[in-house]
Amino acid sequence: MKHLAIPTWLSQLGLAQYCTLFDQEYDGVEDLLHLNELDLLELGVGNHRHRIQLLTSIQILLEMERRRGPLGWPWCSHDQHEYQTSGYLSEDVSRIIKA
Repeated sequence: MKHLAIPTWLSQLGLAQYCTLFDQEYDGVEDLLHLNELDLLELGVGNHRHRIQLLTSIQILLEMERRRGPLGWPWCSHDQHEYQTSGYLSEDVSRIIKA
């Protein structure tokens, strides 16, 4: 996965108020892909809808990463038509996820 800055990701989600919570612990969005709802709650994301929005985004990012194939190359998969993606991750996220 290409590095996606946490502030950029959170801004795209309309959740920039959480930047300091994540920046203290993590370097980029790729470091957040293992988080679950309890983790988000413990980090200080108290709003249930915001946790769901973050988890949904994380699931989409995980799926995009899976589809990119080994080494992040979409053409490495067995089924090229199913797995082709384009653009940078941040562009994909801004298109797919709207606050």
